[in-house]
Amino acid sequence: MKKAIPAAVQACFMNNGQACISGSRLLVPEHKLEQVKPLVKAAVAAIKVGDPRNPDNTLGPLLNQKQFERVQRYIQIGMDEGAELIAGGVGKPEDSNPVTSSSRPYSRMSPIT
Repeated sequence: MKKAIPAAVQACFMNNGQACISGSRLLVPEHKLEQVKPLVKAAVAAIKVGDPRNPDNTLGPLLNQKQFERVQRYIQIGMDEGAELIAGGVGKPEDSNPVTSSSRPYSRMSPIT
């Protein structure tokens, strides 16, 4: 699982989850859930959000403001419905520059269970 979970998280965030093949669920047997949560949290923490031209960053901005708002809405719906937030949350990452050369918004990664 120490290899599979980070790979699964990376697949979910590929293209910021804006590709038709991006996963949106990680199905885990209930008896393994507590073992998987810290692996997901660590995998998300390893993703560096920012300008995609910077080779240190692994995740760039969302397509546009409409997509940013859609992501924010889904995160909030999950939280409103009682999902456990593992990392992130609504809003932008603390260290993201709100004005980028592309003027595209960044979003916090927010895996929930």
